[in-house]
Amino acid sequence: MMNAKSTVPTPIVTIADLLAEREIFGQRQDEFNALYRNAGPLAILSLREYARQHHERWPQYLGRFDDWTLAKIRRQIETKGGVCFEPGDIVLVEPELNTRGLLRPTSLTCFSVRVGWNGSVNRWDIERLEARHG
Repeated sequence: MMNAKSTVPTPIVTIADLLAEREIFGQRQDEFNALYRNAGPLAILSLREYARQHHERWPQYLGRFDDWTLAKIRRQIETKGGVCFEPGDIVLVEPELNTRGLLRPTSLTCFSVRVGWNGSVNRWDIERLEARHG
């Protein structure tokens, strides 16, 4: 199959491929959850590096996660792509900016290891674990 704008073949991704990738990402998320239980806030260093590596093919993400902090997800969050977050997942969350009396956002962006992309999460479904580290 060819992309209309390029002569490079577009890889065909099967449902089995997607399910296998989802299982690998879920296992990786479980590893980060265990790392947090064992190492506490130092887990942010590993999680930031993982997010950086996962996004390195897109230059606009360079340095994006440097000031993101650790958080724990409080409930299952599902999107059109499936379950992005499970209760207890350790994630990176964007800084919460409150500039000059503006309302704080009702949702924040979190990096989901479970699916491999960023997702918007209601602020009340996020428990921040530390202010800043690393």
